[in-house]
Amino acid sequence: MEKSELEQMRVLFRVAFFLAKSGRPFTDFPGQIKLLAVNNVPVSETYANDKQARIFTDYIYESKRVEMIKEMSESEFFAILSDGSTDTSITDEEIVYVKYIKNGRPTYRFVTFKPLVKADAPSITAALQSTMEENLERKTWKNDLVAASFDGANVMMGSKSGVATRLKEDVPHLVVVHCFAHRLELAVKDVLKQMPYLTVVHEFLQKVYLFYKYSPLNWAAFKNAGEALCISVVRPVNVSGTRWVPHHERGVQALLRNYKVHIAHIEDVRIHGGKESKDKAVYFLKMLKSVKFVMFCKFLQIYFRMISVLSKCLQDNEVTVERVRNMAESVKKLMVQYKDEDKLKGCMMEGISTNADGKLVYEGILLQEGPGRPQRNVDNHTQSKQQEAIKESKKAIELTVQCIDNRFQDLVENEILKSTVIFDPAMWPTETEALEVYGDDEVKCLYSHFKQILEYRGCNEIDTLIEWTALKKIVRKIEQTEGQSLKYLDIWQRVMLVFGDNYKCILMLVKIVLLIPCSTAVCERGFSLMSVIKK
Repeated sequence: MEKSELEQMRVLFRVAFFLAKSGRPFTDFPGQIKLLAVNNVPVSETYANDKQARIFTDYIYESKRVEMIKEMSESEFFAILSDGSTDTSITDEEIVYVKYIKNGRPTYRFVTFKPLVKADAPSITAALQSTMEENLERKTWKNDLVAASFDGANVMMGSKSGVATRLKEDVPHLVVVHCFAHRLELAVKDVLKQMPYLTVVHEFLQKVYLFYKYSPLNWAAFKNAGEALCISVVRPVNVSGTRWVPHHERGVQALLRNYKVHIAHIEDVRIHGGKESKDKAVYFLKMLKSVKFVMFCKFLQIYFRMISVLSKCLQDNEVTVERVRNMAESVKKLMVQYKDEDKLKGCMMEGISTNADGKLVYEGILLQEGPGRPQRNVDNHTQSKQQEAIKESKKAIELTVQCIDNRFQDLVENEILKSTVIFDPAMWPTETEALEVYGDDEVKCLYSHFKQILEYRGCNEIDTLIEWTALKKIVRKIEQTEGQSLKYLDIWQRVMLVFGDNYKCILMLVKIVLLIPCSTAVCERGFSLMSVIKK
C-alpha cells in the first residue's frame, strides 16, 4: 500500500473509531468525510458510506478483542453479564460483557452481541458458552468463571431450567446475582400495585408528558406561557418508557417547577381549545389544584430522590455487594425518619401558604379540597385532605421499606453474599484482638464454596487463613498511613499491586468477591449505544 493510501486508511479508521466511541450513528460517516475534504484532508469518496464505517468498526473491534484477551490472560478469574433485546431487524440478541481484574481493579469490557435463533434458556446458555470459548478464547472457562449477573426474567433466573441453573451444572461454584438495579425497579412496581393513589399520580405524570410530546402546538404555547411568566420551563418527563427510577424523580421535579406555567397554559386550553383538549384540560386542572395532589407530589419529590440515589448507586460499575447492602440500609433508615408526622408534614407543606381567608395557596394558585371542589373550612375538610396525603405518604414509606427488604432478601440470607462484608475495611473492628479473629468464619465459608478452583491453583484453607490474619494488619497500616482517603477498591488495588505475590491465596478470594457483579446496567447502556450507532 502506498504511503498516501496508508495515511488515508489511518484517517478513515480514526473517524470510524470516533463515531463508535461517541455513540454517533454510522450514517454520520459520509458527512465526516466531506468535512475532511473541506479542510483539505484528501480521502477517497469510495469509502464515504455507512457500510464502510461498519467494516472499519468491525476491524477496530477485532483489534480490541485481541487486546482484551491478552489483558484477561493475566486475570485468574472473570465474571459475565448479559441481557437480551431485539434489534432493529427484529432479531433476538444477547449482549455480553465481561468483568475481570486489570491492574488490581475490576474492569468491564464489551464482548459481543450474540444473535439468537430463539430467546429460550438452551439458546442463551449455548450463546454464553460459545462467547467464552470463541470470543474470549477461554477454553478453561469452567475453572475461571466465578460469577454472573442477569435480569430477573424466568428464562435467565428460573430455578428449574433457567440459564443460571444450566450454567451451574457446568460451574457448581458459580455465584449468580439477579441485577439489584432491576430488583429496585421491581420493588417500586410492587409499591405501585398496592397504592392506587400513587398509580393515579404516576399515570397523571405520563399523561402530562404525552399532552406536550405529541402536540407541537401545546408545547409552543407552554413555552410562551413560561416566557410571559418569566419562568424557564423544562420538558415534562417520560416516566413510563424508561427503566430506571431517577426518571420518576425528574418527572415530579419538572411538574413542580413548571406548576404555575402548567396552570396558566391549561387554563387557556380549557377556554380556547377544541372539545378533546378542553376535556383533558379540565381533568388536568382538577388534579393540579387538588390539595392532596400537590402535597403528595411534594412528598414524592423527596421520596423519589431517596430511591434514585439508591438506583444510581446500583448502576455504578464500581458498586460492590457491601456497598449495595450499606446504601440500601441507609436509604431505608432515612425513609423511616419521614414517618414522623411533623417532619413529613413539614416537607409536604413546603411552599404552600395560607391566604387571608385561611385557604391554602401554592405558587399563587388557590388549591381545592379535591377534584373540582373549592376549599370550605380550612379547619376540617381541607385538613382531612392534608391527612389523606400524609396517610398515603406514610403508606408509601412502609411499603417501600418492606418491598426493598423482600427484593434484596438474599443480602441477609445468602451465605456467600453475607460473607463478602469481611473484605470491607470500614467494617473491621478497631480493637487489635477482635481484628485478629475477625472474618475467619467467613473466609472458611468462601473458601469452602470456591474450594475446587482455589485448590486447582495450589491454595489450601490453612494458608488462606494465615494470610488473612497477616493481610488485615497490612491493610490497617495502609489506612493509618493514608488516613480515610483511600476507598474500598483503592485499598485492594494497592494491596494486589504491592503484595500480590506474598498473599496469593487470600487475594484470590478478594478478587473473586470483587468480581461479583451487582448490576447489568452496563448491558443496558450497551444496548442504548448500539441502537444509536445502528441508525
